[in-house]
Amino acid sequence: MLETLIASAIIWTGIATYYSDYYEGRRTASKQIFTQSKLTLARPGFGGHPYKVKVTNWHTGISSDALVNDGCNCSADFAKALTRKLNGGKLGNIKVIISRI
Repeated sequence: MLETLIASAIIWTGIATYYSDYYEGRRTASKQIFTQSKLTLARPGFGGHPYKVKVTNWHTGISSDALVNDGCNCSADFAKALTRKLNGGKLGNIKVIISRI
């Protein structure tokens, strides 16, 4: 039963990239202004209404609450602040688990 509860909370597992600086100051799909300094991310199929998730680095277990406020054509796109928080201060692709809060 515990495995079912844990599995049902997971939204997605995979490799996340980070936003290009090109998007800094532009509007997201939720009409918010994007900034690399916030703990935000984009996910495919974003419906236009922001929602909170928990993001965990698969390898280190470091996690953070974040706001999904945009859509993307990749698996997941993170603001640089979220990438650095989960990846020991470094930029780079990260294997993560995204789950419901």
